[in-house]
Amino acid sequence: MPMRRPRTRRLASATILATAVVLAACQPAPPSQQRSKDAVKVPSTSLPDATRAPDSTPPAAPASPASPTAPAAPASPNGVWSTPVSALSPGDPRWADRLCRFGDAWGSCGDRWTTEMMGPDGNDYSIPVYDASTATTNLAVRRKNSAMWSGFFSVEPNEAVPWNPTDWRPSLGNDGYMVVRDQASGHEWGFWNVSWWNHQTDVNNSLQCDPIAGGATENLPAPVGVGFDPGTMLCAAGAFEVTDPAGAPVDTRTWRGNFPGASGGGWSLGALVVTPDQVASGAIRHALHFYSANTMGGPECAPDQQHMIGETCGGAVAPAGKLEKHAPTPQPLAEQVPEGTRFSIDLSDAEIEAWLGSRGYTGRLKETARTVAVALRDYGWFLGDSSPTSAFWVFDSSPTARAQWQGLGVQGDGKDLLRGLVTPDNLRSWAPPTMTCSDGTRTQWYCWAVDGTYP
Repeated sequence: MPMRRPRTRRLASATILATAVVLAACQPAPPSQQRSKDAVKVPSTSLPDATRAPDSTPPAAPASPASPTAPAAPASPNGVWSTPVSALSPGDPRWADRLCRFGDAWGSCGDRWTTEMMGPDGNDYSIPVYDASTATTNLAVRRKNSAMWSGFFSVEPNEAVPWNPTDWRPSLGNDGYMVVRDQASGHEWGFWNVSWWNHQTDVNNSLQCDPIAGGATENLPAPVGVGFDPGTMLCAAGAFEVTDPAGAPVDTRTWRGNFPGASGGGWSLGALVVTPDQVASGAIRHALHFYSANTMGGPECAPDQQHMIGETCGGAVAPAGKLEKHAPTPQPLAEQVPEGTRFSIDLSDAEIEAWLGSRGYTGRLKETARTVAVALRDYGWFLGDSSPTSAFWVFDSSPTARAQWQGLGVQGDGKDLLRGLVTPDNLRSWAPPTMTCSDGTRTQWYCWAVDGTYP
């Protein structure tokens, strides 16, 4: 049960007005539900028509947190996603305060924030990442009843996506999420609550695509619908390929924009999920993706009221591609943080070593924890998704990755790997980047963006 939590104090008007300096209006372009078939090239075969049938005290205001050992800001190939925080300007201190006190249901400010990498059945909110080169077939995808599952879905009925039904599986929690990346092209697909004939759970199962069992009527047999065959097709609440606003697939290894359909914050996840290979190399050179229990909802600020964000109205800030929750939420607005906000920890090498010692880490586990801690200092994390009660960073949890995490010293489910690293004194928030929106405008508010930079 959530603890009763104190409300934050209101800021003086001068502080609120200062926020307006970094927020410029941009009318977001909503993602199209229909992609241009001419623009999209899927590295798989189109399906023949026949397959359609039957088918506490607030933390101190941030000082300049650039560590003496933080890397200089290079020309980032991945735009804002891999720009070190040493290149950033301090952000609104309200966001660090609120994430610290209200980011989870216990107000733990990092002490109970988890690393999702090897969670058990029913309690796993990691994001498995698979290489498309390990796919053994191409499968059609059918949509669950959209009245019950509101995920973004842009895979067309006659498209087939690369798949390995034997060796792949989504995360083991209720989200059932996974990412497929083509390492040769950089193309990326995302799937939410996905199931198939040999991967079924009580929450995540293919009956929800079967119109006879109460699933989506669009999956009725042809010619009435597109058809659904549970023995040869995927069933998902969300399925998409990451594209630019024109509908063309992008190389997510170098894409500097976002993608509104891919996450709560509206950006693709493959480039932000931590993999064992990165940790084994000794460096994670990008920001991480983070969930919290206090992402901001509506009512959305009007363009001329965006300086009042978090006080009288809500919103999301760059590099977010959308506002996840337009309606007000039961949680007080004064406890919420806009998605898109970037955070980091302000610790020296010596302080990280002291934390490692306090945890009793030695050997390979110590190296693993140090690598992740340094990334959270040098690159930080973006708040990009909502959780009912918990706060956590997401890591790759494919079956191969789980074995690799164990080889890197992680024991058990790995959830408490970073316990005690974040504190009220070292948590920092950062000013948003400036994004170039699909309509050519530039803003620090959310929009479907094709590029982004920090001033």
